[in-house]
Amino acid sequence: MWKVSESVSTSTSKYYTVFVKFLRTFGEFLRTLGELEKETGKSIDEITKEFTNPETFKMLTDALPKELLGELFRLLISIATIRIKKIDEMTPGEKIEVGNQLIEYSNQLEKFMKEVERWLSEHAKTK
Repeated sequence: MWKVSESVSTSTSKYYTVFVKFLRTFGEFLRTLGELEKETGKSIDEITKEFTNPETFKMLTDALPKELLGELFRLLISIATIRIKKIDEMTPGEKIEVGNQLIEYSNQLEKFMKEVERWLSEHAKTK
């Protein structure tokens, strides 16, 4: 029977944990992306161009209250300022910092979208 040191066992377990998380996260990303493209009939490039189109921003500025618009633009500017390099060029500390920023901004965007949905449902009731 093979004997494996505790440190080898622990590090191997950590490597597999990272690999499993990566596969799961990347799989969820691809599935969500595919579902969006299937639902809209558009590629992610087309969706991105549509989202960043000045007409889309005009529509948002016409439809949403200033408080929500301010929050949206604050979030978009914050996200745009994240310094992301190629993963293999980042130090472990940079990876942790950028990862934490991305998670925080995704939480803020999720909260923002709930506020927009609530506002839209309330606004639709009054018309």
